[in-house]
Amino acid sequence: MLRIEGLHSFYGPIEALSGIDIEVKEGEIVCLIGGNGAGKSTTLMSISGIVRPRMGKIIFNGYEIQRAQPHNIVKMGISHVPEGRRIFPRLTVIENLEMGSFIHKNCDVLNFVFELFPVLKERRRQLGGTLSGGEQQMLAIARALMSKPKLLLLDEPSLGLAPIIVGKIFRVIQELNEQGMTILLVEQNAKAALKLSKRGYVLENGRITLKGSGEELINNPMVKKAYLGES
Repeated sequence: MLRIEGLHSFYGPIEALSGIDIEVKEGEIVCLIGGNGAGKSTTLMSISGIVRPRMGKIIFNGYEIQRAQPHNIVKMGISHVPEGRRIFPRLTVIENLEMGSFIHKNCDVLNFVFELFPVLKERRRQLGGTLSGGEQQMLAIARALMSKPKLLLLDEPSLGLAPIIVGKIFRVIQELNEQGMTILLVEQNAKAALKLSKRGYVLENGRITLKGSGEELINNPMVKKAYLGES
């Protein structure tokens, strides 16, 4: 479904991605793990068109998209849940969801996200900025789902959340995947991400240093030491 070839992305003169290659097959959960500044978020922003790559290719369902505008990338079937949620705090829950449905205004999709996150239905008239952190994360994911994506990009969905909410978010990710959604996941909780993922990549300083199945990476001595807190 997604193939990245020799991707170089920059912030001004600073190279954030140095020729990375990534593949995501239809129906998979694939995770990216790595330290702060490794290039994980830049990878997702390059795919969704927020960062324009300087070199390399991003191929989605057979089409090169590295020069496409973000709104057209959404129309092609990619939705991005950014780090920090980025909901609209002065809009209600329902208005936030409507912002994500500029392609598909479909009551069935709205009912689907309300079934996935019942608390959002209860708070649909509440301002986004008054929700708890966990509820805001649910809203950010629900907003992305309103465009009926084929590929969902998730950037640090568990960041700053209580363990019980983290468990809920990961169950939702698994449920979406079981229903057929392809997911590219950036996650600080490396152990949880690798357990959930079919395959994974390790990013360090803008380069991929390791790749393999989730099981292979979770048992890799370097990954254990650097990202899982195990010796």
